[in-house]
Amino acid sequence: MGFWTNQVAKSLPGKVAKTGSKATVGGTALLLALVMYLLFNFGTGMGTGSGNGESSSELGKEPSGLASKAPASSDSPDETEPGDSKLTSLVADQLSGGMTDDEKKALSSDVLAVLIDEREYFIEIPGKDPVYRPTQLKRILELAQNARGDSNGVRVRIIRRETARASAEEQLKLDLGRIGIGPDQIYMAETLIP
Repeated sequence: MGFWTNQVAKSLPGKVAKTGSKATVGGTALLLALVMYLLFNFGTGMGTGSGNGESSSELGKEPSGLASKAPASSDSPDETEPGDSKLTSLVADQLSGGMTDDEKKALSSDVLAVLIDEREYFIEIPGKDPVYRPTQLKRILELAQNARGDSNGVRVRIIRRETARASAEEQLKLDLGRIGIGPDQIYMAETLIP
C-alpha cells in the first residue's frame, strides 16, 4: 500500500480500512463520471434518444411500406449529404414556407392525405403506388391550410394503420380544428390498413 493509503488505514478501524479496494474506488469514479456525463449532455441537448419520442430500440426500425427517414447509404449519387445543395435547398424551402416537390404532389389532388402510424404522421405522395413521407405535425397543418378541398369540401383525408394511436389521431383533429379546418372538412377512412 502507498503512503496515503497507510495513513488512512491507520486512522480507520481495521474492518473499514480493509474493505476499501481498488474496485470500490474505480466503481465510485466510474459512477461519478457517468453522473457528470449525463448532467452535461442533457444540458446541451445531446442526451440519449432521438428527441422525437423514439426509444433506442425503435431508432433502427423502419415501418414497412413507408419511406425512410434518412438516406440508406452515400454510395448512390442521388443521396444527399449534409453539405449537399439539394438538402440545403430542401431545408431553405421548409423554413421559408415554400413547398418541396413531394409536398406539391401531395396537394395536387386538392385533398391532403395523412397517414398515422403509431404516433407518427406521413403525407401521401400520390402516384401509381402511393408513397408516404414522414412529416412533422406542424408542417401537416401548414399544408392543410393550402389544400383547396374537393367538391364536398373535404380538405384532409386521414388514413390509419392498425398500429395508429388514438392520441395521435385526436391531436391531429384538434390541431386541424384550431387552424379552422372543422370536422366537415376532414374525411376519416373507416378501414385500417396493415
